[in-house]
Order: sequence, then structure tokens, then C-alpha cells
Amino acid sequence: MPSARSASEPVVTLRGIFPQWPVATQPVRRYYLDMRIVVTGDRFWPCNQLALTILRRLVARYGPDIIIVHGGDPGVDESFAMACKGLGITVEACLSNWSRGGIPSGQERIQAMIARGADLCIALHRSITTSMRTKDCIRQALAAGIPTFLIEDERAIPRRIKAGDERLA
Repeated sequence: MPSARSASEPVVTLRGIFPQWPVATQPVRRYYLDMRIVVTGDRFWPCNQLALTILRRLVARYGPDIIIVHGGDPGVDESFAMACKGLGITVEACLSNWSRGGIPSGQERIQAMIARGADLCIALHRSITTSMRTKDCIRQALAAGIPTFLIEDERAIPRRIKAGDERLA
């Protein structure tokens, strides 16, 4: 068991060790203006509370001027759209172009979301190995150099995913 420090022992502070470091007198602002965040995920996972939790974390970390970009599908996309509306966060929905005739490709929407640029990609899927579109979006985001995180359950623990991850095969 460590012994208690006696009153005669000197107290060592960081200021004493590193006197050349300036002391911050103003709070440091960590916000990034207009940070674009692509959200992609399971069309069969309505996760309203999870979306609120994640968005509150993002606002706390990056500030209120974030922009959430999604594909406009039900499930994760719809949950984030509703949560953004409730929190006053800017949303860009990259919807399918039905006017061209035929069934629009999900891949076209993914390409459009990534091509517009993003600073971060968050993928939410409970079974990423069985997904097609979410995996494709992750692959395209990684190829574009966008840091990408996967959230697999309601605990909202983001795990960094990198190119070559076996779950993307």
C-alpha cells in the first residue's frame, strides 16, 4: 500500500516541470465548421434513440454546425433524419433519381454521397457481413480516404473500420 505524502515533501506540478508551456487563458474551441458526416446503415433497423445518442455525441465533439448526409432509406437513414430535425441539425438526403426511368441503383446514391465529400462516415449495422449497400458505402468511403466507424448495436460503441477488414469481404 502506498504511503501518504508527508507535508514536508514538495508537490511537483506540470508547471514546475514544463515552465515554457503557456497556460491557456481561454477555453479551446474544438468545433469544425460544416463538418460533413455520412451516415449509412441497415434499412430494417429503426434506431431512433440510438440516432439521438450518436448525434448528441457528435454535436458535443464537433459543434452544432455538422451536416448529416444520408441516403433517404427507411431504418437508420430515417431515424437520423428525424433525430436531426428534432435537434436542429442540417441534413442532406441523397435521394434516388426516379425520373430517369427504371429502378435507380443504390450504388449511384452511395457514389453521390461520397463524391460530395465528407469528413467522417458512420455505418450502423447489426450484421455487416450480410449487408450489401452498407458494405459498399464503407468500401467507397475508405477508398476516398474518409475515416469510417462501425456501430453494431444499441451500446453505440464506434469501432474504426479499415480497408481490408475481413467483414467487408
